[in-house]
Amino acid sequence: MKFKDTKYGDLTYKIFVGHIYVSGIGLTSIEGSPKIIINGSFDCSYNQL
Repeated sequence: MKFKDTKYGDLTYKIFVGHIYVSGIGLTSIEGSPKIIINGSFDCSYNQL
């Protein structure tokens, strides 16, 4: 699964405010994830990256 197929959708080239939690969901790529996260974090641990 690619990041853009998660509940967050394709956030490429977008600024995201808040936390993104995609831990342990079988991600194989973070393609589509935001480049900038403000006042939050990005947790993609326990995936197949």
